[in-house]
Amino acid sequence: MELMDRWVSRETDPAARRRARATLWVALLLAPWAPIIGGMLATQGAPGSGMAIGATALVSLAVPFLVRAGLVGVASHLQVAVLTVGLAFSAAMLGGVGTPPTAWLAIVPVLAYVTNGARGGLVWTGLVVAAAAALHVWQLLGGVLVPYLFGGWEVVGTVSCIGLYLTVGGLVRANDAITRQLVEQLEAARAAEVEANRAKSRFLANMSHEIRTPLNAMLGYTELVQEELEDIGSAESLRDLERVGRSGRHLLALINDILDMSKIEAGRLDVVRKPLSLAEVVRDVAESVRPLLDANQNSLAVEAVEVRVVADPDRVRQIALNLLSNAAKFTQEGTVAVQVVADPAYGWIHVRDTGIGMTPEQLQKVFDPFVQASDSTTSRFGGTGLGLSIASRLAILMEGELTATSRAGEGSCFSLRLPLANTPRPGGGP
Repeated sequence: MELMDRWVSRETDPAARRRARATLWVALLLAPWAPIIGGMLATQGAPGSGMAIGATALVSLAVPFLVRAGLVGVASHLQVAVLTVGLAFSAAMLGGVGTPPTAWLAIVPVLAYVTNGARGGLVWTGLVVAAAAALHVWQLLGGVLVPYLFGGWEVVGTVSCIGLYLTVGGLVRANDAITRQLVEQLEAARAAEVEANRAKSRFLANMSHEIRTPLNAMLGYTELVQEELEDIGSAESLRDLERVGRSGRHLLALINDILDMSKIEAGRLDVVRKPLSLAEVVRDVAESVRPLLDANQNSLAVEAVEVRVVADPDRVRQIALNLLSNAAKFTQEGTVAVQVVADPAYGWIHVRDTGIGMTPEQLQKVFDPFVQASDSTTSRFGGTGLGLSIASRLAILMEGELTATSRAGEGSCFSLRLPLANTPRPGGGP
């Protein structure tokens, strides 16, 4: 394909490029076979037919140059025309209707469809039918020296061939109509899906903003009341307000996740790119999740060398916090290990745990939105299934990648890859 693309004009549209490739394929197929078959016919006492078939090889040699010049239509029509003339002439020389070359004319509508489209296939179907009729007339007029069919069966042979050509042409036309209808249906369904997704994203973004504003006010007033209760020493009421505050902050985190997901799907989430230290991010996040690690009696191992990458600091912290929180949440009395390493082009954060792990089926869906490992996992550990999906998409927005490996009952490993700060960017910047 790469070799043929060198002969395809760069100015052609994708449809013309496909037709050009198909035309070149036909030329490559005919070029070696035409002289072989022509030579065999010549040695069997049919020099005229052999020359007609062999001539297609010469035309096939010209086809790549026409395609390279951008004359794809001319090249494909010429290829099909020479093939039609060569087969019809060979049929006349070998005995008329019913000879092998006459049957081979059935491939002409197919090749015309592939190299010229549906309209070209229909046109050449008519031309092949006309060629078969002309061959029959030529045979009746005595133009064929040694008829292949005789005793009145010439009409049967001609009608059979014409029926074959029309059937092939009809199948080509039906296939094109069905394909075009399916493509239109797929395009309409995709457009509807895109519009529905946009409407959903707009709704989620608007509703998230509407909910987050009063919720922030409620949390602020809760903190003020907590301070007053601390001053007067009302311990019982203070514990109740602390529960309200924790629940409110949890709800706010869920709303922020939904808002991030809606922005990502709508293509409205912007990320900044500047140098940052992965080791510093990992150490800060590790300290913030230590209470969750201690609650599940997990030990934490951090191995962080100095690696500087180009990424959004807030989003990298968001991803690292999600990975470490998940590792701490799904691991009981185990170990969570965080490692920062680098290769020649990327910096890596590996988060490994000895928790419950995942099956291969669960691992395939781990980055899908609103999906968790199983219903039992949801009921036991909670969550919405948005965190990893958002983290994966944020990594892509920062020209990185988030991957995962896992085994059920043995733990999981999530790896975040980000471009190094000194790696040349596609636009020429750092």
